[in-house]
Amino acid sequence: MNTLKKYLNYKLVAILSILFSTLAIGIAFQNQAQGYELSIYDSTPFIVWFSLILSITGALFIVIYQIFTKEYLSSNFWMIGIFILLLDRLILLYIPYIRGYFSWRGDNISHLGYLIDIITYGYIPSDNPYPISHIFLVIFNTITGISENIVVNYSTGIFSTLYVISIYLLATTILYTKKEQILAITSVAVVFFSYNVFLMPNGWSQLFLPLLVFLYFKSLEKYNSSEYKLLFVILLILYPFFHPLSSLYIIFMLSFIGIILFLMYFYLIDGKNNLKLINNLKKYLFVGQLTSGFIKNLETGVNTLILMRNDKYAFPLTAILIEIVILFPWILSFQSFHLNLKMFYNSILTGTNPNVLEGMQNTLNKINVSGFDFIQLFVKLEGANLIFLGLFVISLFILSKQRYDLQKNKNLLLLSGITIFTGFIYASYLFGIVPGIHAIAAQRIKSYITLFTPISVGFVFFYFFQKGLIVKKVNLFPILCILIIFTASTLSIYSLYPSPNVIQPNPSVTQADMQATEWFVFHTPRVVLTTHIMSPIYRFVDGVVGPTERAYMLGPTYKHSTVPDHFNYTKMNKLGESYSEDRYMLITRLDSVIYDTVWSAVGRFNRQDFEQLLEDTSVEKLYSNGETNIFFISCTT
Repeated sequence: MNTLKKYLNYKLVAILSILFSTLAIGIAFQNQAQGYELSIYDSTPFIVWFSLILSITGALFIVIYQIFTKEYLSSNFWMIGIFILLLDRLILLYIPYIRGYFSWRGDNISHLGYLIDIITYGYIPSDNPYPISHIFLVIFNTITGISENIVVNYSTGIFSTLYVISIYLLATTILYTKKEQILAITSVAVVFFSYNVFLMPNGWSQLFLPLLVFLYFKSLEKYNSSEYKLLFVILLILYPFFHPLSSLYIIFMLSFIGIILFLMYFYLIDGKNNLKLINNLKKYLFVGQLTSGFIKNLETGVNTLILMRNDKYAFPLTAILIEIVILFPWILSFQSFHLNLKMFYNSILTGTNPNVLEGMQNTLNKINVSGFDFIQLFVKLEGANLIFLGLFVISLFILSKQRYDLQKNKNLLLLSGITIFTGFIYASYLFGIVPGIHAIAAQRIKSYITLFTPISVGFVFFYFFQKGLIVKKVNLFPILCILIIFTASTLSIYSLYPSPNVIQPNPSVTQADMQATEWFVFHTPRVVLTTHIMSPIYRFVDGVVGPTERAYMLGPTYKHSTVPDHFNYTKMNKLGESYSEDRYMLITRLDSVIYDTVWSAVGRFNRQDFEQLLEDTSVEKLYSNGETNIFFISCTT
């Protein structure tokens, strides 16, 4: 009878959670965006966010309570809770499109253009260094017949959800109990680290990394590993065409894994003999017989590698070579990457790096952020990451206490080492430790650090579930577990979209922006020069006709520039006096409000500047739809 009552309670919570999720979708759909919105959080009705929070809380209760009562062993109802969490993840990622956003600025809309290019011309342009993402999108578009824009908008949410599923698959090869595996996926099901909103090949390539590592570990198993080896090699071959940085990261990661496996084999498997040789090495070093000591230990290392050759944990030399052989010819075929190589070479030659921390400080000073405001901003942006990294550190302490069981946790040790290694690379970038590291876009390494931490979080939660947090004979850890996951989820949702909450404008592209761009494409002659505030017109043209047609339309000598602060009215009477050639200018609603609101401390533009622009006789307004304006600037010099 008690079991039936619990089951009915689970069903009630599940039904309520799904109803709240459905309510959120319905209300969001009924409240369409009426133009540019500075903050999606303020513009979307509060009931949408509140309903999703209630749904997430109910789903967390289902999963955690099933684990706490050990009912997950006899019932799979926890899967309903996970399903609801994944549904809420998708809803959170799709709210902008449910409410009628066209797309996002920057690379996102240019990738829409690459998709248009492939569909229009039937081939991948030679200047496209990230073709795999676009090929996936074209395949999906061709099979389903869904419009290019919808495919682009909804694809990243799908891959973000696949990342969570990949974490569960990876957990099955790292963690030994079903409870740990469920806790790992639950911890991250509605937590967003980075690259979950925009279509960015680097982001997609990161979301696939847990799947790659899962296939690697499965390929090491003695039985039924052939299919995993095949899938691992296929994904390995695809990665250089996904994104060069992630491909380079895989080379570093596999090399690190190989070194750690060698050391683990050296110490754990042949410990007695190797300990003797290590003592000999110390002796040789002490008496100055470095050469003979080095040779003897080098022989031992070679013998160890020979022994490892037939072991399931062999050094992944073949995989590393595959990646190197594909990656470097690929990146060398693009002129754009030659600049990075030159930067890397010059930095190594001079032993210097740019002062990253000083640059960050200058940015904070521009937006007038310091002291407690900085702490608040840091917690908003990195709160979820800090929680997961904190739990990761706790997992290291637990592993150090369980030294006797290191062989059992070998894969977890490897994964933890990868996280530490990644953190070191990012620290090297921040503090300028390794010359040239900035040339490989090392600032993006930050988003790789937390990729595998949900596995450690599952390990930590399992440990404390076993130990318990007893207060007056009541185990409070399940409640604490829900609170930790809920806090991380809330913080990540709060910073999921750029907004004034984190001193950033909403980078959305509105329907009005695209209407203005279409008019520009079909009603202006071939253009060679444009200028902008924060809205380069070529990006929007990419989203209408694709980069190939855009290059033809704007001309081979096309150049774009940024408008001088205050339209240069502090120095000249007319904007046209600032230029020696005529040009077009696109001004969106974002351009006209951002420096009066979120970035008012920067002081680049104010309302009076835009009023004076309308009176400027060197500037002619060609098009306006109430949100987006296109101007023609006549040079007067």
